[in-house]
Amino acid sequence: MAVIDNNLFTQTAGDANTPLGDNTYNHPTQHQNIDNELNSIEDTLVQGYVRESASVSYVSSSSFTVSGDVTAIYTNGRIVRFSDETTGIVSSSSYSAPNTTVNIISGTVPSSLSYVDIAILPKGGTNKIVDVGTTQTITGVKTLNSPVINTPTITTPLFQGSIDGWIAANETWTYSSWDASVYTGVITVPSDATTKYSVGMRIKITQTTGGTKYGIITAVATTSLTVFFGTNYTLNNEAISNPYYSPHKAPLGFPSDPNKWKIEVTDTTNRSKTSPTSGTIYYTEFGSININVPIGSFRITLSCLAGATVSASNYLSGYLALSTSTSSVTDADLKVRYARSNNNLAYAQEEDNPVFLEKTLVLSSKTTYYLILWTDWNATGELSLQNSSQKLILRAVCAYL
Repeated sequence: MAVIDNNLFTQTAGDANTPLGDNTYNHPTQHQNIDNELNSIEDTLVQGYVRESASVSYVSSSSFTVSGDVTAIYTNGRIVRFSDETTGIVSSSSYSAPNTTVNIISGTVPSSLSYVDIAILPKGGTNKIVDVGTTQTITGVKTLNSPVINTPTITTPLFQGSIDGWIAANETWTYSSWDASVYTGVITVPSDATTKYSVGMRIKITQTTGGTKYGIITAVATTSLTVFFGTNYTLNNEAISNPYYSPHKAPLGFPSDPNKWKIEVTDTTNRSKTSPTSGTIYYTEFGSININVPIGSFRITLSCLAGATVSASNYLSGYLALSTSTSSVTDADLKVRYARSNNNLAYAQEEDNPVFLEKTLVLSSKTTYYLILWTDWNATGELSLQNSSQKLILRAVCAYL
């Protein structure tokens, strides 16, 4: 990188200065000088530096001198590049005839210093390039022009935490309640929680009992979060520390196995009701099987093997449902006729059919679903659940996974 020559346009004739009026000039030499200066300007524009034309001298690893008073150039925040191609940032400069002493806060002045390049920007006390080796606080609206962040931690007034999918809540969370029947706890949080949290978000907390715990938010109120903790964790009545939340599906460390985020009831005992009355709904006769579904969105499923018998010359009929009542059907989507015959056959009939029911529920409170069976034909011989042949599985899996 050349320094712009103030004598660029000095007229020459051979090796001697030529007086004005003499039209014998060394044009090739002048053209070459102009080319050199144009290349210098191009280098400056491309690289962003201009070479210091005054002489420079090494003082220490954190300072150097420049001939003359150049304090107006070497201002706080100015970037300089040394002759060994390393860079530094100016912290201050002072003039004491005949030199200016320049102090550096970042980088090392090489002892072999022979020249210094000066960054075009910044020049004054604003819009400074900051020292990447120190902690910086950014206020107001700023633009980050660098495409690379070299630290795994971001700190802003809203987000604080490592780049691992978790955001520090930066507020106090306290225990409110725990319902072991549905693995669900309620956490008290500061006001305006609805503007910060939403259902489906993951949380991470620490308690003395159980250490680090994960959960899924299933309801948000102004000052509370309802959280499903699944089968692995409980919310204890003790202090909560290090609260984090995440809008991501799988932030670092969060257990994504659906089996950890379910409530399940199983039965392997055969159940039956002989001579059932048409239209009568039976619950206790089939083992009083039920499931408590937590607040929030859950996918409820039932898998079982259901049977029915009827004597000769009668219709075969058997119904099954999951209902919030033990005496009526409350959801047609969770009802099935599993045994049916439209013909009066001259022999007894028996059917054992696999049943699968499924529905995604959105509940505003904990709700119990009961397994009920019935028939609409008085001559039905027996209704049954063949649970020893096929294990009955009644399950509610969190739908926010």
